[in-house]
Order: sequence, then structure tokens, then C-alpha cells
Amino acid sequence: MKYLIITFFILMASLTMQAQNYELTYIASFDKEVMLDRLDKTEKELKEKSTTRRFFKEAQPIEFKIIANSKAAYSYRESQMESDHIKININNALYNENNKYYLNFTENEYVFKKRHSSKVYRVSFQPHEYEILSDKAKVINGFNCRLALVKDENIKVWFTMDYPLNIGPKKYIGLPGLVVKVLENTMINYELKSIKETKTQIKTFDPTQEVITEKEYKEMMDKMSQGLFEK
Repeated sequence: MKYLIITFFILMASLTMQAQNYELTYIASFDKEVMLDRLDKTEKELKEKSTTRRFFKEAQPIEFKIIANSKAAYSYRESQMESDHIKININNALYNENNKYYLNFTENEYVFKKRHSSKVYRVSFQPHEYEILSDKAKVINGFNCRLALVKDENIKVWFTMDYPLNIGPKKYIGLPGLVVKVLENTMINYELKSIKETKTQIKTFDPTQEVITEKEYKEMMDKMSQGLFEK
């Protein structure tokens, strides 16, 4: 009887841990110094240069959230106020309120939803492939982190194993830990601002909705871009 009681409590504790949801808040921003430096070295003759410089100088980091547990996750940006749309914040290009990510780790199904012009696309994708550098470690925002590189791309990803989550911003999933910081091409930053337990439920993807592959999505975007330049 004693062993049955102990086993019961161990099982309940395990189920509770697996079911625990977390709310993660990430911030996203272009690196102002890097962008301004690149602007100084290129496009020197453009009249719009001063306006572009002002956009980067005045840009403020934007926030988006992820509700996640060990089995699933939902990523979104909270709706902005009308006054926010009036202000020009170039960092809005990194993640707007129409972008959603639905992640099902149990079934290895990952979908992002994005609006382009007036049409909404739902696109399936796979996690990045990484090379973990075991000898690279440091503390970031109080988290003990290790460094991983995205294969064939100039992207650094710092992750921690302090939490039972294999999640990160946008497509940065699949590492053996929680992503704390991403640096894309030395100019775009994604960074974990806070994490807390939550009772908020994870929104799941409606399987009746049409989904296209990432390859199909890229081909559509390429055709649209070509059409704009040809006009």
C-alpha cells in the first residue's frame, strides 16, 4: 500500500509538470548601430537616407508572446492600438499581429500563419538544423546558456536547459532547451524578456484549414515580387 501511494504521487507530479503552461515574452529589434553603420557604407547617394536613418534611430523593440508546454506551443503578437499603427516603427517588420505559429511537438507538426496583402497563408515548416558548440557557454539575462549555430546560415542561437521546454521565437525550435537569444546576420535580435507560469490555454491549429508547404509559399512570394518589378 505504501509503495502504491508513493507511485501515485510520483505519477501525479509527473503529469502536472508535463501539463504546466508557460508564458514567454520575447522582444525583437534590428541592431541600430549595425544598421546605421551599414547605411553609412552604402546607398550614400540616396535622398531617402536621412529618413531611413531616422526610422532606425527612433525604432523601439516590439514584443510577442509564446504560450507553451512540453507538448505544444502557440506564438502571437497582441493586437496593437490604433495609435501604434500611426507611428512608424521599423521593428514591426520582424513580427506583426497577423503572424501566428502553431507547434505540435507530439505529432511534429509546425504551421505558421501570415497575411500577405489581403490573403492569409498557412504554411507548414520544419525546425532549423543546428550545430551545438559544447565549449561555448555564458550567462544571458540570468540564464545559463549554450551556443548553437544554424547550419549554412549566419545565425547564432543561445539556449538554456533551465526549463523543460524546447521552444524559441518563430522557427527557432528543436534545440535541447529554451531559446534565450537569437542573432540573425549580426543585425536582428530576438531575446527572451520574461517567463512565467500561466493558466492560459494553448490555441491549436484548425486541421480543416488549407496548408501549403514552405517551398510553395516561397515560390508564390517570388512570383509576386517578380510581378511587382515587371510593372
